[in-house]
Amino acid sequence: MPWEHVKQLIDMQTGERMRRSYPVQIAYEQHKVWAKQQYGSGAEYLVQTALAEFINKTKADGFDAKSPLESSDFMFRANDFPYYFGDGAEHWVMWCTKRLEPGFEAPVVAVKAIEQRFGQDVEWRYLVNSVEHQSVREISHAHIFIKRV
Repeated sequence: MPWEHVKQLIDMQTGERMRRSYPVQIAYEQHKVWAKQQYGSGAEYLVQTALAEFINKTKADGFDAKSPLESSDFMFRANDFPYYFGDGAEHWVMWCTKRLEPGFEAPVVAVKAIEQRFGQDVEWRYLVNSVEHQSVREISHAHIFIKRV
């Protein structure tokens, strides 16, 4: 899917689903089966591996999930099973220790975190899938699509 189409989908807030390439989708499906067998769920796999240190912040004394978002509430990670973009666009996941609302509008603090992480020489779009389309509902996250300019 070309970058211009990604921008249109998100800017128009159509909710149209983006897709992975066939080989990436197959790898994703296989990984989900493996993670469920090894860890009980995809979320638990992430909690125990890639996001372990990040998630531990939520267990610290004084952590309040209802407090306002701060830049330290986010962690960026390239998506292991990205949606298909044929023109060099990138698919990242912005994990969050607090609940992000489904939609296309990034909270101000998220915008700052995105700009700090990727700099000014990128175009980007933000998406939190609707609950029924979230593959990891247990850990709040947004999809960040970027194109370096």
